Amino acid sequence: MRLLIGTTTQAWVGLLLGLWAATAPLAARQDSGSLPLDSIGVASADSLHLDELIDEALAYSPRLVALRAMAEAVEHRVPESGTPPDPMVSLGAMNLGLPEFDAGMPASMLPSIQLSQTLPFFGKLGLRREVAETEREAARALVQEEEWRVRLQVSEHFHALYAMDRILEVHRRTLDLLQDFQSVARSLYASGTGRQGDVLRADVEVARMDAEIRRISALRTAQAAQLNAVLDRPGESPVPFPSLPSLPTSVPTLDTLLAWSLESRPALARQRLQVERARASVALADRELWPDFTITAQYGRRGGPDPRSMGGLMIGASVPVFSGSRQRPRVEAARALERQATSQASEVRAAVESELRTAAADLDRARRLMGLYRDEILPAASVNVSSSLAAYRVGEVDFPTLVDAQLDVDQFEEEYHQLVADYGAAVARLEAAVGRRLPAPTEPLPAGFLPE
Repeated sequence: MRLLIGTTTQAWVGLLLGLWAATAPLAARQDSGSLPLDSIGVASADSLHLDELIDEALAYSPRLVALRAMAEAVEHRVPESGTPPDPMVSLGAMNLGLPEFDAGMPASMLPSIQLSQTLPFFGKLGLRREVAETEREAARALVQEEEWRVRLQVSEHFHALYAMDRILEVHRRTLDLLQDFQSVARSLYASGTGRQGDVLRADVEVARMDAEIRRISALRTAQAAQLNAVLDRPGESPVPFPSLPSLPTSVPTLDTLLAWSLESRPALARQRLQVERARASVALADRELWPDFTITAQYGRRGGPDPRSMGGLMIGASVPVFSGSRQRPRVEAARALERQATSQASEVRAAVESELRTAAADLDRARRLMGLYRDEILPAASVNVSSSLAAYRVGEVDFPTLVDAQLDVDQFEEEYHQLVADYGAAVARLEAAVGRRLPAPTEPLPAGFLPE
């Protein structure tokens, strides 16, 4: 449905006044040569800063706190694993006469003291300690991997909030524009020079934009609650407008990133440690086939008419007579766990490479599209609005055509802001995949590459 251009002077005056009010932001945009992308009434001192949020999350994330406690518990178990069993001391009387418990017999010993110590076969304690130490290092790597996961969570919530706030800004500006167009359409219809269909369309567009603002506002509330959960804040804590950090303009080559991930990614380090632990467990299970030794020293005092001190020394060994149903199945189980750990290491390595390649591709896509929108799409859309406005003034296009041209500009701005958010989130995913921060930008981004 199109609003036909009126032929009366009154209609032209009403239209031009309405257009002047509605397109004032566009004119200012064209005069300045840039998009009006200021934040929506949020003071910069109260803005969200990504690094501060990450530091807070690393300190207070409930899951991280729990994993650190688990790693501390594993740490405390290491000394025990390499320590032999406690010795045993026995105190009693031997060879007493019955039933009166007579200690005066020549063979009686009172008191009798016995000390025994079990010593595992050579190498068992060292292997047990090696298993415990690899478990400790794996627990530390798990904490480090979770730290990168928390960083990524915070960054994704942060950039999602940034995109929502920018899109809400665009929608609110668009709503003001549509309400101005709605007033023009109603005035023309009331004066008899407009069409009812144009009024209905303006009403629909205003209602649609208002509903979209409400929908995105609700999504923002949910996104803020998720961020607060990661930070261990109350769900209703206010979350102000995000302030974008400095983002790298380029990243190292894919081969470099893959090499970095092999060195730095905690998930890969943890799987390597799991393989080492499994191999040590196999060696320990093999060593369990060998007997443990028990050394016993005894001292007693013989009674009777010729009392004297007596002592004894014994060495015993465990006999693995049930090795077929105990030790050997343990060996086979340990070897199966070794194969499992090796396969899981290969799986995690492939998954990390896939994450890295996907993040690098997403980063490259967002960077290329941001440049395309900045250099071609947005300037062309603004020129189209200017051209439509000039054509409308001489009666070559109708009113809805001008409205559609302006709505296209707003849509492209929304898509551009989403690309900026995608770019920031892709940087975070790439860092999480590599397991280290990307090099800081050595030079600022080109003017206009990111919103001010």
